[in-house]
Amino acid sequence: MMNSIKPVSVITLALAVAGAIAGPLVPPAGPPSSTAKPLSDIEPRTAINATNTPGDAGSMFRIVSPGSYYLVDNISVDPGKFAVRAVVPGVTLDLNGFNIHGDRLAAAIDFQSDSSVFGGTIGPIGSMGDIGEGSIARGLVVRLIGGFVSLSERSIVSECVLDFGTSISQGSRLLLRDGAVLKYSHVRGVERLTVEPLATVSHTVVCRVGSLELGDDSRLDTCRVLELAGNISGQDRVRVSDTLIDSLLSFGDNYTAGFGEETQWTRVRLLSREQAAATFARRSILTGCTFVGANSVVTNNRPGVRMGEGAVVRGSVFADFYDEALEVGRGSVVTDCSFTRSGGAVTAFSGSVITGNSVSEMRFRAFQIRGTFLADNSVFLDDGIAILCDGGSRITNNTVTGASIRLQGAGSVVDMNRVKTSIGPSIEAAAAGNVVIRNQLTGGPIATVPGNTVAATVDAVTLDSAGPFANIAY
Repeated sequence: MMNSIKPVSVITLALAVAGAIAGPLVPPAGPPSSTAKPLSDIEPRTAINATNTPGDAGSMFRIVSPGSYYLVDNISVDPGKFAVRAVVPGVTLDLNGFNIHGDRLAAAIDFQSDSSVFGGTIGPIGSMGDIGEGSIARGLVVRLIGGFVSLSERSIVSECVLDFGTSISQGSRLLLRDGAVLKYSHVRGVERLTVEPLATVSHTVVCRVGSLELGDDSRLDTCRVLELAGNISGQDRVRVSDTLIDSLLSFGDNYTAGFGEETQWTRVRLLSREQAAATFARRSILTGCTFVGANSVVTNNRPGVRMGEGAVVRGSVFADFYDEALEVGRGSVVTDCSFTRSGGAVTAFSGSVITGNSVSEMRFRAFQIRGTFLADNSVFLDDGIAILCDGGSRITNNTVTGASIRLQGAGSVVDMNRVKTSIGPSIEAAAAGNVVIRNQLTGGPIATVPGNTVAATVDAVTLDSAGPFANIAY
């Protein structure tokens, strides 16, 4: 009997104690008061006005102490002045949704290092001004009247619109100084965009630009360069990736893009209105790129893309060049690429390796080589010469349909190729001192001058049985 009553007593006692600890359930009289700290306690801010930040001869408002500031109204800037000038580093300016504007001779801001500006619109105005070294600009819409925008060393401009006009504004310039970053932004109508060494443009649309200049070790990543009216140029070790470059005008015999040594392009698509699309200095690398030319008749005899010595071109597409699509210097590698609708596919020089490429719809030839290893390529032409060899090459295990192989120099070995032609010889050895062996030919025979070794060459046959031993001859 005692055991059954004891748990009830314990529970009753616990509830009574809990009620005593909780206190009264009746709320106090009057409205509830805030327990949060005011913003001024968390981040003290100063309004930009004539009292707090009086101007001087060169500025409408002047900041003399580090800290956080904000606009309370639009600012109309007098000619020859800045809207807000800070003479100390470490200033944060919230435009607070307001606008800074003025004429062609006015400028928006002039800040020192490690500052930031955000949250409003600038313009129309002559110049954005200078945000300061190592500073940040974010979420701005800037409309320039021509003008000049300079992003200081190590500064970051993010999620901004820099609008120089609906058409290219004569004399306008956007300059990214050493180490500056422009990202997630939109630039329109600037005549000259200059990216200095170690600076980066990423995830940005650049539309209607006169020229784009990239300095040593600079980066262009995940961008769209649309309606490029001039050229894009780069110095050494420039990296361009995941970017579309669409040329607007045609200059006939000029290169749309010209880059220095050790340049790397990765998954770049260049749509050129030129016969000559791009040129790269030695030891440059192209991976997964697309180059499309104008396919118009010109007299300069330039290749669509010209690579210097020691180049690597892999997994890329070349189309619509009137002359040669690609020319590579000595010691280069071209592999797993596609070439179509051009005068020729590849011209290669001593020490180069050309493997695993696909070629079709060439007007003149597929490959012109000297001192090159050419293997495992597929060529489909209606007529003409698929491989034109000037000597000293190894040509092996290629499939050629509709055209021939011509040797016009000495010292080459041609073996284990499959050649199918409808007219003319399959292989033509027009110079002595070559070896032609173990090739499978359909259609035309081998034509050779004296002094060549021709052996173990067989005509292609059609198997007359599916049996594993029925077609073996002894």
